[in-house]
Amino acid sequence: MRADAAALARLAEDKRAGCYVIGGELVAMKRSRDGFDPLFSQSEARALGEAREIVFLGLMDEVPRFGVGLNPESLVPLKTHHQLTATDLRALAANGLVAAVHLAPISEAKD
Repeated sequence: MRADAAALARLAEDKRAGCYVIGGELVAMKRSRDGFDPLFSQSEARALGEAREIVFLGLMDEVPRFGVGLNPESLVPLKTHHQLTATDLRALAANGLVAAVHLAPISEAKD
């Protein structure tokens, strides 16, 4: 599907699509009462900075997932933001900050 531009355009228009936002070694996440959420809507991802790269990661329960690569400097301010944060993938996995189902697509998005 990654080579099918028309299919990718349809998937990108899906309002349910989720984006993992990566900047260099940092992964952006939203803070919530229950912990951290690594999925952003497309508009939320765009608000964090200009995408250097967007890659289709696949479907999770028939919902499109994308990796959005930003300049690393875009995510540094999130470390002190009260609703958002950014951490490296190793700390994210080692500390169990997100559900295990997110680790593989985040890792793929980072590469």
